[in-house]
Amino acid sequence: MPHNIDSIDTFLAIDLGTSNCRSALFDSDMNMLALSDVEYPLISLSPTHIEQDARLWWQSVKQTVKDVVSQAGAAALRSISISSQGISLVPVDRQGQPLQNAISWLDMRAQEQEERIESEYGKEKIYYITGKRATACYTLSKLLWLMENHRDIYEKAYKLLLPLDFIQFQFCGMAVTDHTMAGGTMFYDIHAQQWSREILDGQGIDAGKLPDISWSGQAVGKISAAVADELGIGRDVLITVGGQDQKCAALGAGISELSATASLGTASCITQLNGHPLLDEKMRIPCFSYLWPGAWAFEGIINTAASSYQWFRNAFAPGYSYKELDLLAAEAANKGDRAFFYPYLTDMTSPFWGKTPGAFTGLSLASDAGQLALAVLEGVSCNIKANLDVMQQVGKQAGEVGLFGGGAKSPLWCQITADILGLPVVTQQSPETALLGAAMLAKQGYDSQPFAVPGTARTYEPNAKNVEVYQSYYAEYMDLIDKTI
Repeated sequence: MPHNIDSIDTFLAIDLGTSNCRSALFDSDMNMLALSDVEYPLISLSPTHIEQDARLWWQSVKQTVKDVVSQAGAAALRSISISSQGISLVPVDRQGQPLQNAISWLDMRAQEQEERIESEYGKEKIYYITGKRATACYTLSKLLWLMENHRDIYEKAYKLLLPLDFIQFQFCGMAVTDHTMAGGTMFYDIHAQQWSREILDGQGIDAGKLPDISWSGQAVGKISAAVADELGIGRDVLITVGGQDQKCAALGAGISELSATASLGTASCITQLNGHPLLDEKMRIPCFSYLWPGAWAFEGIINTAASSYQWFRNAFAPGYSYKELDLLAAEAANKGDRAFFYPYLTDMTSPFWGKTPGAFTGLSLASDAGQLALAVLEGVSCNIKANLDVMQQVGKQAGEVGLFGGGAKSPLWCQITADILGLPVVTQQSPETALLGAAMLAKQGYDSQPFAVPGTARTYEPNAKNVEVYQSYYAEYMDLIDKTI
């Protein structure tokens, strides 16, 4: 930490996740100076009804900001920006107070509404307008459920906010979202890059209840005096529009026109930028507006990525650390025997969208923990490749892939991914890519300067011998999927 921190410009980044809130202070060179983390619960009313207390989001933001300020000071704090979970719905009154719990992005209660949307518009039209396949998880289905089951709350609502919008409203009283958050609602027109009048009017949704849409990295106003005083920071601090967490994380991981990114966290998001809204005729990959004008993003998803490895360790190798499992997997790779793992421990997601359950195949009496651990790592990486292959078919091939998340700490997994993709894999110096992305947006809101390029920690070049082995492995892996779905 610099000795004279009060004399340098600093930027506050907040990451509002599903299970925790983190705040961090960065300097102008995007070095992290302080970090704070607090957890909060989901409210599971049933397997399909999942909510969160939005007031607790705000309390957690304030708690972590105060902690960061106590660690590093905030005399030269210039701007605040937020990386946020998406899709969740929060109806609020004119003061920004929630009228009920937030309906979580994990909530799937609106199956009936989703089926009706599909029936009214057709799958293809919904995908063409929004870039998304119709599902109950997107905000439109949740909002229609609210309108039909709690009409009084809908009528009372001054604004219908997403998590990013809610926190920004608390900071400065402005109801503003960004294009990456709006893109997850299923009532955003990805071509016009605005709320879809066709969907809003067709479903009787009052557009006046929705937040304005602004580009990420734009300052929307100054922090309110009351909040600034409560947090112990200056009243001239700017609130800069943030973005959806996976998009912010991709920014922090070094995404560019040439470099795709893939996370190896609980789930995996595979992101690639395009200069216009490319849509897959087979609707295999969702498409979003990105953080700045003139950029759209393919975003593939694997629901259980690093969580598949965690599941395997907990269920079958509870006495092993991840490093020990990696050693066993590396030994199995040297033996040459291969099994196959299909990481569909919830549902299959992009690019397959089927109902095939997770599975190991290719087992024998010689199969051991190392072989199965290797299969888990390879199976997730094969699904990353499947997503990138579709993106290449529809658009272009990435020159390299930035890998981030907990799984990217494993050199073995990074090398396996490089070998399966046949592309260089790059990891970043900062493991906190979502916070870093938000800090980059905060700095842009203050000085309007181009984004700094994140520092690279290591590049994993594909091994020619392994690439050849994995070409036949991947063909066999995909053949079984084709036969199953």
